[in-house]
Amino acid sequence: MASFTTFLLRTGSLFAFVILLYPTCYGQSGDSVFDQTYAFDPGDDLSVSTSSSDIILRPGAGNEARVEVFGKGRNLEEAFQRLNFRVEREGGGLVVKTERDGGWFRGHNGTSFDIVITAPASLNLSVATSSGDVQIQQLEGDLSIATSSGDIMIGSARGPISMATSSGDVEADRLEGVVEFSTSSGDFEVDAIRGAQVSFASSSGDFQAGQVDVDRFEASSSSGDIAVRSLVGDAEVSTSSGDIELREFEGALSASTSSGDVHAGLVKPGAVDVSTGSGEVRLSAPAALAANLDFRGGSIRIGRDFAFVGDVERRSVEGQVGGGGPLMKVRTGSGSVSLSVR
Repeated sequence: MASFTTFLLRTGSLFAFVILLYPTCYGQSGDSVFDQTYAFDPGDDLSVSTSSSDIILRPGAGNEARVEVFGKGRNLEEAFQRLNFRVEREGGGLVVKTERDGGWFRGHNGTSFDIVITAPASLNLSVATSSGDVQIQQLEGDLSIATSSGDIMIGSARGPISMATSSGDVEADRLEGVVEFSTSSGDFEVDAIRGAQVSFASSSGDFQAGQVDVDRFEASSSSGDIAVRSLVGDAEVSTSSGDIELREFEGALSASTSSGDVHAGLVKPGAVDVSTGSGEVRLSAPAALAANLDFRGGSIRIGRDFAFVGDVERRSVEGQVGGGGPLMKVRTGSGSVSLSVR
């Protein structure tokens, strides 16, 4: 796993990075081939479905949505016709979609299109794309995005948020609400999340976050790493061979890994339950920590600054620090276990 210092530098500057990219990433690319404006009230539904076109959503004012398409390549008019681009009214919202015909890829491989939509920031958005990227500057409302290999970039989004990719990555500045993300090999990187719950499920993708303040945090990956700079909320984290690193943590923690390491800085810990196969477990906590300890591992070390009372064996420690409190239970096979003062 990349060093946590490198990650902190990246997440610390992510907001500025996204802002700097707005003029390019959130702007049109190519020549205009379509430009229409439609009645659209704040809170309306917007559905976008495409195969390989990039989708760019920008916040606008008033009661309208402007839909633009920009193309690059040769024979744009013919290529756009074959794109079968349509905007339709459905209920109180808009449906934007493309349906390329079967002969598209015979002679039009060099042509690409960007769909740029400017609409009120308050809306319910559903996006489905195969290889196209999705870029959202600001949104308040239900958000659902499904891509295969396309990447997702979000400035800020507030509301129930659901994202699913196969190999696409997600980069976001601020997310708020219930956040669910599932992927096969895509990575997830966010500066800040606040809300009720975060759920992350991946095969080999990494999860990296700056600040997470939620009621419950759930993250699972097979070989991916999970790293959070500051996490407030009860957490259940599991990996197979990936590492788990929580720089500052407040809440109850359940963490498990097979061969990966677990590092956690406990600021205001609740119950702690950590298990690994061969990975090491390194915990740190304030000297005033009050907890019951039940550690088993290849080797165990308790910092001398803790007022520990109990039994110490070569491969096990059982007792109390600070007069006792929530149970801190750690199990490793051949890995080492350490508890040090922050």
